[in-house]
Amino acid sequence: MKPLRRILTEDGSYTLKREDLGETYHSQKGAITESEHVYLSNGFRYAVQNKNRIAIAEIGFGTGLNALLTALERHIGLEIAYYGIDTLPLDSSEMEALHYERTVMHPEAAAVFAKIAHLPWQFGEKLITQAVRDGFQLAKLAVSVRDLQLPQKVDLIYYDAFAPKYQPEMWEPVVFEHLATQMKPGGLLVTYCAQGKFRRNLQALGWTVERAPVAGGLKNEMIRARRPD
Repeated sequence: MKPLRRILTEDGSYTLKREDLGETYHSQKGAITESEHVYLSNGFRYAVQNKNRIAIAEIGFGTGLNALLTALERHIGLEIAYYGIDTLPLDSSEMEALHYERTVMHPEAAAVFAKIAHLPWQFGEKLITQAVRDGFQLAKLAVSVRDLQLPQKVDLIYYDAFAPKYQPEMWEPVVFEHLATQMKPGGLLVTYCAQGKFRRNLQALGWTVERAPVAGGLKNEMIRARRPD
């Protein structure tokens, strides 16, 4: 049983705190604010330009907020395959307790989030995606990132593991060496973390790295990195 506590963030949306780690799933400055800035504005909207099909993997699926916002962002004619990966996944009741349908201002938010929360976690090698909204297919996979084998190369990775201070094994160079094998040439990775050591590790592996500025009161810069060809 994960020791979790629900916390109201400054933009009015909730996150969860892992009491054993002392770390929250999102910025306390705003769960939705952080997801919108890091993963939507600097990730999805950047990567999807001139595409009618995109594959996304989220490392650290957590509360499902990034998946919800991405599903609701989808525009007509775009097909999204989304793979949510987590080694200690939340169950549907833990996710639904955050009531994102009340703070994500979209008429389909409640129905889409319910489907995301109740979609079963998969443990085998053969992933089955299911539609949670027209044009948005999701598979939730409970597996270590180092063992990850996706059914297709992805265009974009949302990297949303707990911070290096709390989950250092998720930020080691070997993880990103492996993730590069799961991505298309020129694929993008976005994360809230802008730690200097992490940035230098990516650069040493041949990734092209840029830092984006903060938004909405968030304290840290974020990173967008391009996989080496």
